[in-house]
Amino acid sequence: MRLSYLTDVTRKVSEGSLQQEVLDATDAAFGRLPDDLDRMAQLLAAPDSTMSARIAFLFGRADETTLNGVRRVIDRMRQVISRKISWSCTWSKRGQPDYYAYVFTNVDPMQAGQLFVYLDERYKLAEEDGLDNRYLTLAHEFSHLAAKTLDHAYAHDCFWTPGKPMGNCIRWSEHVSLTPYDPDRAVENADCYGYLMAATFRRTGAPCPTP
Repeated sequence: MRLSYLTDVTRKVSEGSLQQEVLDATDAAFGRLPDDLDRMAQLLAAPDSTMSARIAFLFGRADETTLNGVRRVIDRMRQVISRKISWSCTWSKRGQPDYYAYVFTNVDPMQAGQLFVYLDERYKLAEEDGLDNRYLTLAHEFSHLAAKTLDHAYAHDCFWTPGKPMGNCIRWSEHVSLTPYDPDRAVENADCYGYLMAATFRRTGAPCPTP
């Protein structure tokens, strides 16, 4: 895996509109992901009580069906990240103040020679509370690229409690689903994997609110 930055990113650093610290944090996050994904696969193979509680908290239940769904996504992420391809970070043309990053999933990551992560305005903010950190963001986006996960819910909407609704993707729609939290949808949800990785390996500025 090789991480590169396109000229629009490096230009922002030279202009002073993007801090070098952002690139350093991104390098560090990408550097940790391969080993963390391998370790996650081991933990999911025979989850202990802590991992079972974390899976139940993020995915609504920790039965074998749910675990198998989570394992499939992690295994797909491991397959893709092991490829000798270039991961290129480019700056978004959208300039959305409430976006962290995004990717396009209309290519087969096992066939593509280069994959792109589009960084956006919120990505360059300081990591203050451990919830919105760059490791979590990159794990989230990588789950999109590798396993075509979806954005059913973000942040605290991902955390299960009995009878809690799981909102739709509120950034693009004001509609919020009132149906019960659905573990089948949680297994598809990118932020659940971001939190799973960040909480398990403490890759946050402060502890994630997970078991």
